[in-house]
Amino acid sequence: MANHTRGWWISEDGSDSLSASFREDIEPAELGVGTVTIDVDYSALNYKDALALGGSRGVVRTTPLIPGIDAAGIIRESSDPGFGVGEKVVLTGWGYGESRHGGLAETLVADSQHLVKIPGALS
Repeated sequence: MANHTRGWWISEDGSDSLSASFREDIEPAELGVGTVTIDVDYSALNYKDALALGGSRGVVRTTPLIPGIDAAGIIRESSDPGFGVGEKVVLTGWGYGESRHGGLAETLVADSQHLVKIPGALS
């Protein structure tokens, strides 16, 4: 189970509503494609995330979806030479948690152009 990740998962529930559940078995392939894999340390639970977890279609643009429009963590894998393994990064916006998987999971796959490096002086 080491390749799996845990996180919130929003899916269609067969009616006109969305269903949110916590999954322990999200496959790496389900995380999508990007240039950087991040081990998420922090993710804010903000208004959009609360709406998404409550089943609001006004926020969720695609399903299935991991919510979380903000995330901060440490790079585990990178195919971008500008972002190295072990670097601390943050992201917010760019459709994460709305139209692409977001930060309310242990692992996030992101495009490096959406990341901001966290300066070493900040914890």
